[in-house]
Amino acid sequence: MEAIGIGAAANVSSETAKADVLDWRHRVEKVVTEKEKKVKDLEVKAKTKCFFGLCPNIKSRYQLSRKAEEATATFDKLIKDCQFERVGYPDIPEAIVRTGFEAFKSREEVFNDIMESLKDATTSMIGVYGMAGVGKTYVVKEVERQLHEVKLFDSVVRATVSRIPDIKEIQDQIAYSLGLKLEENSPVVRARRLCERLRRERNVIILDDLWKKLDLEEVGIPFGSQHKGCKILLTSRSQNVLTNGMDSTKTFAIGDLDGEEAWEFFKKMAGDSFESDEELRSTAIEVAKKCARLPLLRNKPLYFWSVALQRLQRPYLEKCSDDISAEVHSAIELSIDHLSSEDLKQIFLLCSLLRRVNRIEDLLRYALGLGLIKGANSMKAARDSLLKMMSTLKESCLLLDSKSSNEESFDVHDLTYIVAKSIASKDNKVLALTEEDEDIVTDWSNGESMKECNKIILQHPSINKLPDQLNCPHKDLSLTLPDNFFKEAKNLKVLHLTRMHFSSLPSSIGLLTSLSTLCLDCCKLGDNLPIIGALKNLNVLSLMASDIKIVPKEIGQLLKLKLLDVSGCTKLKTISADVLPSLSKLEELYMGGTSIQWGQPNTSLAELNTLSHLSTLEVQIPDARAAPEDFFQKLQKLEGYKIFIGKEWERFGNYQYSRTLKLRLNTSIDDLDHGIKKLVKRTQDLELDELKGVKIALKELTDEERLSHLQNLCIRNGLDIESIIHDKNEFPRLQSLTLQDLPQLVSFCSQDKIDASSLPERELPLFGEKISFPSLEKLQLSSLSVTRVWQNQLSNVSFYTHEKLTTLKIEGCGNIKYLLSFSMAKYLVHLKYFEITKCNCLEEIIFWEDIEEESEVTMTLSLFPQLKSLELKDLQHLRGFCFNSQNKVIEFPFMKSMTIYNCPNLESFICRYTREGKQRISSQGDLFDNKVAFPNLEKVIISFLRKMKMIWRKPLPPNSFPKLQVLFVEGCDELLTIFPSNMLITFQRLHRLFVHNCGSLQQVFEIMHEENETALPATAQLRELHIGELPKLKYIWKNDPKGIFSFKKICAIVVCDCQSLKNVFPASITQDLPKLGYLSISHSGVEEIVSKLEEGSDSETAVNFEFDQLYDLVLWKLPELKCFYPGKHTAKWPMLNKLEVVECGKMKILGTHLNTNNGQLDSPIHPPLFLVEKAGFQAIEYLVLSEFSRSIEIWKENVHGSLDFKKLKVLEVYECNTMTYIFSVSMALDLVQLEDIKVKQCPMMEQIIKGAEETEMDILLLPELREIRLESCSRLTSFCMGSITLECPSLLKIVVDDCPKMYAMASTREQEDREIVGREKTPFFNYKVLCAHLKHLKLSSTNIKKLWPDKPDRAISSNVLNLQCLFVKRCHNLEYLFPSFLVKNFERLYLLSLNNCENMEEIIFTDGLAAAAEDEIPQIYLFTKLSFLKLGRLPKLRTFCHQENSETNTLFNQRVIFFFCIFIVILLFISIRILTCFPH
Repeated sequence: MEAIGIGAAANVSSETAKADVLDWRHRVEKVVTEKEKKVKDLEVKAKTKCFFGLCPNIKSRYQLSRKAEEATATFDKLIKDCQFERVGYPDIPEAIVRTGFEAFKSREEVFNDIMESLKDATTSMIGVYGMAGVGKTYVVKEVERQLHEVKLFDSVVRATVSRIPDIKEIQDQIAYSLGLKLEENSPVVRARRLCERLRRERNVIILDDLWKKLDLEEVGIPFGSQHKGCKILLTSRSQNVLTNGMDSTKTFAIGDLDGEEAWEFFKKMAGDSFESDEELRSTAIEVAKKCARLPLLRNKPLYFWSVALQRLQRPYLEKCSDDISAEVHSAIELSIDHLSSEDLKQIFLLCSLLRRVNRIEDLLRYALGLGLIKGANSMKAARDSLLKMMSTLKESCLLLDSKSSNEESFDVHDLTYIVAKSIASKDNKVLALTEEDEDIVTDWSNGESMKECNKIILQHPSINKLPDQLNCPHKDLSLTLPDNFFKEAKNLKVLHLTRMHFSSLPSSIGLLTSLSTLCLDCCKLGDNLPIIGALKNLNVLSLMASDIKIVPKEIGQLLKLKLLDVSGCTKLKTISADVLPSLSKLEELYMGGTSIQWGQPNTSLAELNTLSHLSTLEVQIPDARAAPEDFFQKLQKLEGYKIFIGKEWERFGNYQYSRTLKLRLNTSIDDLDHGIKKLVKRTQDLELDELKGVKIALKELTDEERLSHLQNLCIRNGLDIESIIHDKNEFPRLQSLTLQDLPQLVSFCSQDKIDASSLPERELPLFGEKISFPSLEKLQLSSLSVTRVWQNQLSNVSFYTHEKLTTLKIEGCGNIKYLLSFSMAKYLVHLKYFEITKCNCLEEIIFWEDIEEESEVTMTLSLFPQLKSLELKDLQHLRGFCFNSQNKVIEFPFMKSMTIYNCPNLESFICRYTREGKQRISSQGDLFDNKVAFPNLEKVIISFLRKMKMIWRKPLPPNSFPKLQVLFVEGCDELLTIFPSNMLITFQRLHRLFVHNCGSLQQVFEIMHEENETALPATAQLRELHIGELPKLKYIWKNDPKGIFSFKKICAIVVCDCQSLKNVFPASITQDLPKLGYLSISHSGVEEIVSKLEEGSDSETAVNFEFDQLYDLVLWKLPELKCFYPGKHTAKWPMLNKLEVVECGKMKILGTHLNTNNGQLDSPIHPPLFLVEKAGFQAIEYLVLSEFSRSIEIWKENVHGSLDFKKLKVLEVYECNTMTYIFSVSMALDLVQLEDIKVKQCPMMEQIIKGAEETEMDILLLPELREIRLESCSRLTSFCMGSITLECPSLLKIVVDDCPKMYAMASTREQEDREIVGREKTPFFNYKVLCAHLKHLKLSSTNIKKLWPDKPDRAISSNVLNLQCLFVKRCHNLEYLFPSFLVKNFERLYLLSLNNCENMEEIIFTDGLAAAAEDEIPQIYLFTKLSFLKLGRLPKLRTFCHQENSETNTLFNQRVIFFFCIFIVILLFISIRILTCFPH
């Protein structure tokens, strides 16, 4: 029909038909279809004639006529309905959103918060902020993509605003996404049209990259009450822009990725080029630590990464190159340039250069000295201005809060630091070196370059020395300094030297007359401290934690001094008389942590009262009686103070509160002057310790006045305290309350005890009706004797006074049985951290009470909605956390971490009660059942729950444990399984699993195959599996999980002390472990690592195992281990770096094996341990083999290069009882990286390297070998056997111990035969052994007859040139040590020890002749470096060196001279009668 063309007209002009037009068109099409069918049916009937075709069918024709009339009426109505002003609107292009979004945990949380806020009807404008490059746009693009998918809104549009907003461009971006054409030029008209279009439907407007306030009305975006269906999502680098500029209802910060997230993201963005190159990978990891959020260096070779790392570490050399994301560099630089003032920019640059190693207080001192804080006439005003500037910088995401718990510190993002350092060095002439920087300043005397610097910051750099003079007259400066170091630095404003040792301060420091700030912190200052008195312009002097013992009188000459800091100077005992009164402008004085004995001569506290400008004081007063009368009264003017009275207080560190008072008195409170009470009234942080004879702690200190300023109250170690206050009181600002070790405490308010006289004293609640804590956030109770903390039922005073609690810790309160009623618990809506420890009588945390059953229809009760962490430790009688009698699910919606430790009677987390009798229903031993849910729990630690039989039982609530990442189970004796019957599917995000010391555990994962299994197995997210001390464990995986679960993401597996375990993996798992990097199996009954494939599989087909990422394999003390896999298989280990096989006595084969006989290993002889193809172990660097009692070869004897060990660095072989040698010469040629070889307790070992007598090779070169250690090898005769020369140019150390047949490092078979029959004395070192750098030689219990040959040889001479230490012990066949010709070559020998050598006759062998020159002057032997000489148990020793014509045996004579020998030990000599003639 023609009418249908109306509905399709919209498509002709690339428009989209309107909804009502489409509806009309669908109705028309439906009517036409129906009418056509009926008409056709009637036409057929109408054409059929009656009476054998003689007459027409009158009835059918009549019906056809009636249907035609009805159709006409229907179509007339449809035509009337199609009176549309317009049939469509311009076609809106489908959004193409490629986000590249990574679902990392840190980003996912922000994403979820944004999505929830968009659903919230009360939220109209949402902001997302973070530093440049951190991923704000990625997140909002993902929001846009998902909003398009779920169709929550009619339209979702996004526009980029940028630093300089172009209103027309923003309008065009929004209009294009809406399919709206804005052809008008007038901004007002365009805005009106856009606003009208947006008001027609529900929409989300995303405005990306705001730098300042944007006038939404000017753009044409309706918001707030103008159109409640419009949600606005903003991104900016500045929180201030979002909150103050745009009035965002909610804002969310996007911070750094954590370490694991950063590396995963970095690998994806940078490509996989480093995965196969270990050196490239290690460099890439270092780069990732610096900038793992940036798409850098995709698939680049090693030198690109090395340059990137160098530039990231030393950005001050030049601006970052294009390779290191110039876009991000420019973006951050733009943020810095956008700061509102030059002072703010300079403060930021100073923060960046100081970075996380400095405190805000240090920053203040530098900024004052540099004149960066304008208009501040006092230290307090300067501090306030600085804090305001730092707040602005944090809102701009250029500064971060410190990651440490230290609130005094700040931090700067790595990338921001790099850019700031670059700007500072280029534009502000700053030289800044840290511990990460190499010593690039090789020429300090370069006057021209140093003159350009105006700031020098050296933070632990590797600088060897400083110049004689610092020739940079404009500098501000943050080893031993030369005396004239500061001679040319007369304009220096700030000098901070930390942890330096001075014998005396440089005299040139007195020339720094322009110096404003001097900090000599943590220094040993020597004896020239008075020179500081010459620095007349000094405003700030800090000697914090230095070693000064006295503040010299010259400090009193610093008349402009505003701040003096001697805190932490533990040796400081005296301040010279009249120093403090002379400092008339002093505003801040820090003396905490010193040893000043106030009240002694020259140390009067009265001097402090003369400082009229003093506003801040930190002082420790060991004895309260040292305070003069009215001392505390006169301190009322102080704006900030930390006053510690009493001995042995901890350091002053906490700067959270500006007014702190701590009292530990050895006398009565009455001995303090009345001013202390006024001081207490103004105190924010009050701690009372060891109050003596006091029953009501605050009564004497406060006169029951309202403590309106108190924020933290800590009372501890009060043996007599029964109450804290006397009568009803309110602590309006108290945020933290700690009551500790108060054994007599009955109630917080003593009046409660009087009012409740009918109750036994011990049944009184600690907090009654007389007390109110409207601001309390942290409550800690420790070692109290109370039985109740709060009343059981709600009373007239509602429990709302505690509803702001975020932290609740109860420890050692042994009389408490129940803590909270369910009604009270519901008020703790802000509780985040809940910890209960060592409360031995506690049975339930939240107890039963007579309350009406919940009338709500919901089946879920939410408890502690903000709780993040729950810890229950050492609760001997705890039966459950809370009760549940209403058959509802109790949900802990925000809990992240749970620890339950040593609660031996705990069976169930939720105690079940009957509704009528309130009787506790006995548990089946399930810790978590279907009545408790933890939708956000990430970490669970369960330890020593002796009655728990199962951790969880199916079915769990659908929202329980979906985010669990870490599970630690230990000491649960009744536990049989961890994950029963495929429950692992519930824990899809589990990353780390630890199971230890569970005596009954039989399996970890129970796998059940079901008939309706899905085609695709679920991929478990498990990364680490650690199991140990499980004596009954039979299976890690009970049944093969093939087709149900995949464990392809496992990176590390550790199995220890599981004696019943026969195998570790089912075969299907082992074939799919692409990320496994670490595998350790030890002290277990394992017979094979991988179990054989199930029956019915093709036994003739070899199973392939490829461990592409495995770098460390440890098989330790597995006495039953026979093989890796019992059937035909191939194995590849291309990344294996470290292999330890220790005490695996039955081990037959580790590598590839292709021959079997009925499933058994089939070989005519014992196969070698490493039977692999060439690619098998080519990456091994560390190899340990131990305890192979059967006959074994490590590897098959084969040609050079067939088994690749080119990367092997360390080889250790222990207790291999049948091994006769380790390497053939042909294999040893491949050991080009070998550094260390140790062989111990191998009784059949004859040589380490065995070679044929005839060989084409002349030299066996081991270029990197540094140490050889051979111990307890009873048949070992030599290190290397054969005619080849052994060359070890890097060898530093040889140790041979308890090898009674070893006589040489290298020997031929012929030499060995002669040695056996005693026809030849083969030297330990001969011309076939080259080790020119040997430094340490230790020989013990060997068969050595000679160490060196008797005749001179160039090779032998070079071997001893670097020898420094020589130990010889129990070498009974040695008759002498040195041949005479060789002595002159021991130029560096400084230690010589000879002990228990029965046949040693002389040290230097001269063959009985007096070697003399032509003039018959005897040869003199010099030991120029020898410092330590030990000779012991040498019964035949006649002399050190034979002297001709000597009538007596003297140990030392004139032929031997020791120039520096200072330590000589001589023990138990028999042959020597006289010890004389010892030249020195």
